[in-house]
Amino acid sequence: MSRVEELPTSSDSDDDTPQTSSQPPVLFKSEGDLCTELKVRGNTRFTAGDIDGALASYVEALEHATRKPRPAPQSYPPSTQSPERVANGVGDASSSPAGEQTPEASVAASTTEQPIDPALEDSYVLTAQVMCNAAACLMKQLKYAEAEEHLSEAIRHHPRYERAYLRRADCYYALEKWSSAHADWDTAVTKFGASLDRETSSKRDIAKQKTDEEMKKMLGQLKDLGNMFLGKFGLSTDNFKFDKDPNSGNYSMRFEK
Repeated sequence: MSRVEELPTSSDSDDDTPQTSSQPPVLFKSEGDLCTELKVRGNTRFTAGDIDGALASYVEALEHATRKPRPAPQSYPPSTQSPERVANGVGDASSSPAGEQTPEASVAASTTEQPIDPALEDSYVLTAQVMCNAAACLMKQLKYAEAEEHLSEAIRHHPRYERAYLRRADCYYALEKWSSAHADWDTAVTKFGASLDRETSSKRDIAKQKTDEEMKKMLGQLKDLGNMFLGKFGLSTDNFKFDKDPNSGNYSMRFEK
């Protein structure tokens, strides 16, 4: 986006007005309070056109932000059954001695998603806002790759963050990642009901056109590769026809000589 925007968020109405004498002094600020205070400071600097100062405030705010933990990678422990036990018919892959956890149960326990404390949801939204605002600064500096990383993290913390999808689409477009850009614009429009201005709608159409061109080129390369192998058997990809079921939308393949 070419204009400096206000970056309105749920916390942008706060200010740094000193407390009156009738209020007790604040002796301690929580991490969330510090994050919010720095975010508001960054918003003020952004609106004033101080992009470097705004980015510095957002980066500092992220030091106090609550981070959403990443899912633990799946692990597949080795079987607890020794070859001798299996050979002798003592137990099987789904049983284990008393008090031992089977491999299947261990995997299930390690991959079960733990419920998120509702109290953390607002903190994650705040984190997403700061990341999205930092990305806006990086986009002003034409650092689209870094901005895209911030926006992906913003979406991970707040999956329904419409603005983050729109900004990430702009980053993907600048990086010529056409299919990703079109996908983000589609998500913003179809899932969140976003309204695109004329310039953005035009960019979305261009991204769709580029995506189709890339897909056509890729299919052509795959066809050439297939013909190279099938030619050894006197065949070509033209011998294989795909028919689309109008009811289900699925494709079936048939062979023609």
